[in-house]
Amino acid sequence: MDKWLSSVLSLETQLDSWGRKRSVKKALPLITRLLLIATFIEDSIRGIVQRELQIQFLQYRYHLPFLVSAVFLYSWISTATVASFSILLRWHEDRAALVLVAYVTLQQLLYGKYAPSTHGKWGFLVRNLCLCGSLLIIVASSRMKKGYTLLPGFGKPKNGTTSRFPEYIQLASRCLMALLSLEFVASMGWIGTLLSLPVVLFVFVGFKTQLCSLLLMLLYAIHNVLQSAFWYFRGNSWEAMVQRDVKLFEFVQTLSIMGGLGLLSSSGPGALSFDERKK
Repeated sequence: MDKWLSSVLSLETQLDSWGRKRSVKKALPLITRLLLIATFIEDSIRGIVQRELQIQFLQYRYHLPFLVSAVFLYSWISTATVASFSILLRWHEDRAALVLVAYVTLQQLLYGKYAPSTHGKWGFLVRNLCLCGSLLIIVASSRMKKGYTLLPGFGKPKNGTTSRFPEYIQLASRCLMALLSLEFVASMGWIGTLLSLPVVLFVFVGFKTQLCSLLLMLLYAIHNVLQSAFWYFRGNSWEAMVQRDVKLFEFVQTLSIMGGLGLLSSSGPGALSFDERKK
């Protein structure tokens, strides 16, 4: 047991020293943000390439006129693209992340009933919740650094007090990002699920957060290759094209959730965690 603890502490120390290097400090935030916005960029490209199908879907399912459907689709694409690059360039990133949270919520409302996901309605919902958790990490950490409350427009707390609301949002975002582990049963079996369970629980409670969030990123990467291998679906048949689209959507979405875990590793778990209590 002592050897296991010492090896964990040694690995954590190495990660910490590696993270303090100047080159890593510059590259890591860029890489994590690129991963985070990947699903929104892919969504925008998909919307442009499949614009006729998307407009027909809005017309058929929601009985919208052609012009309204087209304006909605292009507004949807423009919003996702602008907000994504705002996060990448750190230009009002807290507001941009909230815009993308609203975007994901609207996506859930529009497409949740039809569930473009391997695991149906619940799988689509869980993935969107994970994605919202990844975005809320940016909102909470960005505004806490500035001393503001969580939501734009409310300014700083009065009388020199600090708002604890962002701390609860950090806690919620950690829990939401760990929800994707529910899919481990399907892709990694019960043994893989049980082996990964301690890492998931540690991310939940914020214990050894830097190490455990990186380990969970690795587990998500393995899960992504096993569960969302879109490159296996070849051919031009309708069934193959649909399966390929769904798997590609899930693959890129998991990359974005991994980006959120990378941000969690670099920004810290927040005050409501074992790591902060220990300090």
